[in-house]
Amino acid sequence: MHDSLTEQQMREALFGPSAAAAPAETVDSTELQFVPTKRAASKPIAKRAKPTSLFPKLRVTMQVTKTFEGEVETLVHEARTLSSLLAEQEARDLAKKKKFKYIDIVSIEQV
Repeated sequence: MHDSLTEQQMREALFGPSAAAAPAETVDSTELQFVPTKRAASKPIAKRAKPTSLFPKLRVTMQVTKTFEGEVETLVHEARTLSSLLAEQEARDLAKKKKFKYIDIVSIEQV
């Protein structure tokens, strides 16, 4: 067997007999006609309900007051993080913005 093959022999081995060897039919461009087809009316796509949350959340519950031993309010803050420390810091900052002076963290739970 010989080691060197011609390019034509390699093409025939990979792709079979060449299409150029087969007689090609000639088509006259005047014979071609465009036939329009009607598209079927597409049905409206039903909108999917968006998931409530794509990110994990932590719910921080805290009791806050503006004065020492004053009226206690409960605030709930949902932080978009998995770190309980960051969630607690965000909740404390939120309470301070609302002018609460005394903050007591009750719970941090994953939502």
